[in-house]
Amino acid sequence: MKVASEVRWPKTTQAPPPVDVQWCSLPDDLEIVAEGLDFPEGPIACADGTLLVVEVRGGRLMRVFPTGGLEIVADLGGGPNGAALGPDGAIYICNNGGLPWSQLDDGSWYPVDRRTGSMTPAGYAGGWIERVDPSSGDITRLIERVDGTVLSAPNDIAFDRAGDLWFTDTGKTGIGSTVLGAVYRARADGSEVERFATGLLGPNGIGFAPTADRVYVSDTPSGRLFEWDVRIGEAFRPSPIRTAGRVRARMPGAIALDSLAVDAEDRIVVAMPGSGGLAVVQPDGGMWFVRMPDPLPTNICFGGDDRQTAFVTLGGHGRLVRFRWPCPGASVYFAD
Repeated sequence: MKVASEVRWPKTTQAPPPVDVQWCSLPDDLEIVAEGLDFPEGPIACADGTLLVVEVRGGRLMRVFPTGGLEIVADLGGGPNGAALGPDGAIYICNNGGLPWSQLDDGSWYPVDRRTGSMTPAGYAGGWIERVDPSSGDITRLIERVDGTVLSAPNDIAFDRAGDLWFTDTGKTGIGSTVLGAVYRARADGSEVERFATGLLGPNGIGFAPTADRVYVSDTPSGRLFEWDVRIGEAFRPSPIRTAGRVRARMPGAIALDSLAVDAEDRIVVAMPGSGGLAVVQPDGGMWFVRMPDPLPTNICFGGDDRQTAFVTLGGHGRLVRFRWPCPGASVYFAD
């Protein structure tokens, strides 16, 4: 695997979005860590060298060993979609409540009913936020409703420096109807929840700037990356107070966005399902793509002793891959 000094990325002097995009080749040091995962998402790099991922289609939280071996940590049901390590050492999970699945001609899976275009399965009753004890596998549901409204499809999750959890609800598309989601902030125990921002078409990935004063959210159908200024530890409010934030980047064409991670140089790295790559958005608005060997990359995290190993979940063919990143990932604030 390459050392950090050998990693080279394209330079850009492009103006803020919308911008032309420079395509990059597949990383030449890319390695497959594990295969046989059932639409993986929500990667977490653990201190012991293992990784945790959720299986959206399989409904499980899985541990991935450095040798590629797999172990079931918890059977969750529904559609576990995003995961984050909490300040208490537990794993907090966004569960979208389940999705319909279609197998494409290349053997990959896609979370939609191809006959109707619906993303709502039979018997669907809503989504939730849950906590998993990684030692015992015990599961606790924390949040199912906000202001009396059932969560529609919780997607991605992150913790701030105060130990509060932030999560997105992407919303749900049915036959002839769409329920819009929102961005939420909550106490880790679920005792207080606020609807932080509304007005997005399908909020998905979420993460914080290295300085912790901005939160980033990717919007799936619009291909936009939004940002808001935040004050960590603010009092919770009972009603929506914000709509869509500033546009940090806008994808060209009809590119959809999935989950994201942020590195220490404030690059936002967003998975592009259907486009087979990662969008890398720089602080000045410049952008490039990193190709992946799968049509449906879903998420990314940083790990390794120096946090310069990028781990990417590939949903279409159920793989977890890794390659070297040019700088460390942004800190996990409460673990500093």
